[in-house]
Amino acid sequence: SEPNFTAIRIFDNPEGWIAQFTGDDIASAYPRLA
Repeated sequence: SEPNFTAIRIFDNPEGWIAQFTGDDIASAYPRLA
């Protein structure tokens, strides 16, 4: 079976969620994400 995932995001920006990339290379540890 596939995993279930739920996320709750609270926005404080009237334009919605604005990505702020950190430059962290954590995705490199997960080949399917890199």
